Amino acid sequence: MRKVIVSFSKKILEGFFQLPSSKSISSRLLIIRYLSGGLVQPADLSDAADVVLLEKVLGEIGCNPATGLSMEKLLDAGDSGTAMRFLTALLAVTPGRYCLTGTPGLIRRPVGALVEALRHLGAHIDYTEREGYPPLRFGEEKASGGTVSIESGTSSQYLSALLLIAPVLKHGLSLRIAGTPVSWPYVEMTLSLLKRSGITVTLTENEYVIRPQSFTAASIPVEPDWSSAAFWYEMAALSPQADLVLCGLKPDSIQGDRIAASLFRCLGVETRPDPKGIRLVKTSRPASPGTIHMAGCPDLVLPFATACAMLAVSAEITGVGHLQLKESPRLTSFCHEMKKTGAGVSFSEDGILHVAGNQPAYHPGVAFDAWNDHRIAMSLAPLAIPCGTVTIRNPRVTAKSYPGFWDELRKAGFDLQS
Repeated sequence: MRKVIVSFSKKILEGFFQLPSSKSISSRLLIIRYLSGGLVQPADLSDAADVVLLEKVLGEIGCNPATGLSMEKLLDAGDSGTAMRFLTALLAVTPGRYCLTGTPGLIRRPVGALVEALRHLGAHIDYTEREGYPPLRFGEEKASGGTVSIESGTSSQYLSALLLIAPVLKHGLSLRIAGTPVSWPYVEMTLSLLKRSGITVTLTENEYVIRPQSFTAASIPVEPDWSSAAFWYEMAALSPQADLVLCGLKPDSIQGDRIAASLFRCLGVETRPDPKGIRLVKTSRPASPGTIHMAGCPDLVLPFATACAMLAVSAEITGVGHLQLKESPRLTSFCHEMKKTGAGVSFSEDGILHVAGNQPAYHPGVAFDAWNDHRIAMSLAPLAIPCGTVTIRNPRVTAKSYPGFWDELRKAGFDLQS
């Protein structure tokens, strides 16, 4: 399917909708399951493409991390940045020789800070092409542990990757955090899952200490995905009337993106408890959030900024420069597409996304490119609500994190034609 024409003509957005299981929780639990030798088992894994890919690659390595390989094995992380970073740390402690690669888009995303940290811990890792970027070659020498400092301003996944392997390091890990961290709630998610798996973590100021230790048998359920919920919050904000239920979603989630509930309140969406999950109700007119720092919730930036722009609400969103290193140069791509609506959205080099708050054009039929970026596609599809009809090119990209997205839109009353 090369494109999908999305139309919406209902006066109210309502119904009960299913979210995918959390991609972030699933990916972390897959690494923990591998390192624990199956003692820790996730329940209700996400069927997102990134998670399916990571599980496949882990199966290619083998279920027993104590089994070495005499020949180099080629592993492909596809276009998954999560898989690349988590596998980079995992292969640094897994006996055997490996080469880890990915798509042309993925090998343009840096991994240098993580590789340098793993080298400092004793791993032999070489770059096969460009310094600081995949593909990577892993030698026989593996990380044994120690103390390492890592810059946290590019990706929280570097920190999570190191924390996940810490319990199996011979000398444990003392991880010192340098700089201003981005996406910090994802590190807290990693720590929470390690603790649920029986791992003791000690925190002293900016240093996390994990001694060598064994995992405890556990079955850990994967929650519905709060990041995916953001697109329903966006739809509720853009609708004249909305009263919908997101099934299974918990306000006390370990996911930092639960902040969507308070974030979208200024755009007129109230979050209420419901026996089946949470209920979103459109209750009031939108108001400007002013300046808002979103470094801790990067996956919410596009749906929130899109809603602000289409509601003619001004906003200044800070701390989001690292989004330029996602599946696409995400902020540049997003601003390019939003110009098609006449909305005043721009990105400055100091990492600030500006939403002018001018009145956009609601003309039907505008065609958007997804830029091979799932979050761009899912942020722009709801514009069918104010515009009546929009076209999304490359809609299949949503399978990366939300395989059922288009099916759920149909349930909500959207008309989809390919």
